[in-house]
Amino acid sequence: MIIDFHSHLLPGIDDGAVDLTVTKGIIDKQLSDGVDTIVATPHYYCEQQSIDDFIVNRDNAYNKVVDYYSETNLLMPKIILGAEVYYSHYLNSVTDLRKLCIQGTDYLMLELPYKEITPAIIDGALNLADANGVNLIIAHIERYLRFTSYKSLLPLLQNGVLGQINCSSIIDSGSTRRKTFKFIKDGYVHILGSDVHNTSSRPAYMGEAIKVLSKKFSPSFTAGIMNNANDVLHNLDIDDIY
Repeated sequence: MIIDFHSHLLPGIDDGAVDLTVTKGIIDKQLSDGVDTIVATPHYYCEQQSIDDFIVNRDNAYNKVVDYYSETNLLMPKIILGAEVYYSHYLNSVTDLRKLCIQGTDYLMLELPYKEITPAIIDGALNLADANGVNLIIAHIERYLRFTSYKSLLPLLQNGVLGQINCSSIIDSGSTRRKTFKFIKDGYVHILGSDVHNTSSRPAYMGEAIKVLSKKFSPSFTAGIMNNANDVLHNLDIDDIY
């Protein structure tokens, strides 16, 4: 069981796959790495689009993929629909945010702004979760360290949210990898995702990342990460996460 919990493989909906050809290339790589489930998390920006319009566009893009694989009889992994919701204080006025949760769950993937993470941002994100009755998954927690300090993220990560890291950060040989490993060692990493956008500049590295994690930590650790993802897809409470 290998679950990629963060992807932009749906064609023509955001800055990810531009068409079905790219989508197929992404899926080919994922299947070769043994991935059997992919969570599709196209970007959502509340100031640019209504939730209902976003869902229509997302579902149309998903149906294009399903139709293509049905017509060609090619093997297609299971695709779970969700969103990567960019945090903005305007989100507090959105009343139907739960529609953007990972399909069949109360889990919402939240992307933080790329700037210093202040107490006001953290309070806003936590209040957003409480007001909408959702559990937060913070997308690629390591990426924000280019703009803010490790310490600034702790009040959020220590408040029951789940942390997701990108595969590319794990196979990086520089400071990004070291910072990502610190998150892991400190217990703030629960979910792994490729954050794949295409087959060239931002490809999927699930297979490579799993090998690195298993070697650096242990195969059981990697299995636990996958179990976490499976538990989230079954909407288990945070207390039940490994």
